[in-house]
Amino acid sequence: IVLLAMLLVQIQAIPQGPSYLPPSGGAAARPGGGGNGHPDDWAG
Repeated sequence: IVLLAMLLVQIQAIPQGPSYLPPSGGAAARPGGGGNGHPDDWAG
């Protein structure tokens, strides 16, 4: 169970960068509206 939690944390930590928007980073990226608004396009 601990290993699964660690993997989930790492998987959610990696996309927070230039990849698609995570649950927390996405909400913070939308108000920005600048060049970082493209993650919405990645999501579809």
